[in-house]
Amino acid sequence: MQNYARIILGSSAAADGIAHNVEEALDIVEKIGYPVLVRPSFVLGDRGLAYLKSQLAAGNKVPSEGNIFVSLKDEDKQKAVPLIRQLVNLGYELYATRGTSTMLYNEGIKTRAVFRISRGRPNLLDLIHDKEVQWIVNTTENGAEAMVDEIQMRSKAVVSGIPITTTIAALTSTVEGLMDKHDFGRFEVCSLQEYHRHVKK
Repeated sequence: MQNYARIILGSSAAADGIAHNVEEALDIVEKIGYPVLVRPSFVLGDRGLAYLKSQLAAGNKVPSEGNIFVSLKDEDKQKAVPLIRQLVNLGYELYATRGTSTMLYNEGIKTRAVFRISRGRPNLLDLIHDKEVQWIVNTTENGAEAMVDEIQMRSKAVVSGIPITTTIAALTSTVEGLMDKHDFGRFEVCSLQEYHRHVKK
């Protein structure tokens, strides 16, 4: 029978197989050997980078460049302005539905306007088909029309492997992570064994 141990990262305790960081976890691994079951209570790193890593691990990788489609419900528009401005400063280009595009234009942010899916063409589905968009930021309005649009958007985006951000909170964390990544450089998600190999070098 192989010896298994559970390591819990981020717990308040500091004994009995509980580690606060990767280094402490590796010390435990050195003593007991692999395999080790790891239950992280958080992703290591600053909040923004941690969020980006969690999205990467979940298969929702946010691109470092390219075109973003933006459609915001009215209550989110002003909250999103500084975040969208930071994305433009990072080099992203924007498509937006007409209402969102007008609001951003009034804030000095240039976009290329398209129709909502249910209102005409060209729209987001055309952009996805033509591979003109690499990331979707969409905070959905209430109502039947918006729900039908969202179903079509999600199904097309999932098939095409395009990440979707649907709340201002998630957009805030993503932008923070992208800003940190820009300052920090590349990052990757590693298993505990991979961290171990890096530390041993």
